[in-house]
Amino acid sequence: MTSEETVELHLTEETSAVILKDIHKRYNTQINDILLTALILAFYKWQGHNKLLLNLEGHGREDISEKADITRTVGWFTSVYPVMLNISDPSDTGSCIKSVKESLRNIPDSGIGFGLLKYLSNDDEINKSLSSFNEPEILFNYLGQMDFNTGWKIKEGLKLVQDKNELRFHIIDINAMTLNNRIKFEFGYSGNFHNRKSIESLSEFYSESINEIIKHCADEKTGTGYTPSDFSAAGLDQSELDDLMNNLNS
Repeated sequence: MTSEETVELHLTEETSAVILKDIHKRYNTQINDILLTALILAFYKWQGHNKLLLNLEGHGREDISEKADITRTVGWFTSVYPVMLNISDPSDTGSCIKSVKESLRNIPDSGIGFGLLKYLSNDDEINKSLSSFNEPEILFNYLGQMDFNTGWKIKEGLKLVQDKNELRFHIIDINAMTLNNRIKFEFGYSGNFHNRKSIESLSEFYSESINEIIKHCADEKTGTGYTPSDFSAAGLDQSELDDLMNNLNS
């Protein structure tokens, strides 16, 4: 008998619109920066840890080479790669956003090289290193906006499914998408590992953290928060950049 269960979280249209557009002006972020910041804050509230190792899944269609022409292809190539998120002060929302943003920016080519090394490398040292790597127990995947102006209709009850007889690769799978102007999250888990109330608590912490980030970014006192990746050619770390911006604004 399958042990798979799912808890769903649906953001309002208003909250979704802020996450998709307005919120990114404050820290020059992308949507995964915000969603993953909220996720590590939720896990901190849930388990008390300020570090989170997860697998991040993407569509694998990043523009990483001028020689690779994928214009006549459809669908996802799918890239899955490990990411370590680390926040030093969970009470400082701004520093958490910056930390997660920089962690993601420091991943070469959006992580596509990890799978190439894992499955195609002939280097014994690399293979030995990867074989000893402990796979993350959490998967996060934001599939993007599923509303298309093409005449195609996507069913409201769209779900990501797999054969229920297959073994789970992750203890918790978090899949998200934007459908009908609302962001939807599915927290997939095994009833053999977690009870439903525990995962519901995680989803509530996640919703709470999203709203805290929105409130923080909407506060006029927050200011604009640049990070080193915004000025990569300058070679500055975060403290040097902060000092420079403070001098410019004084």
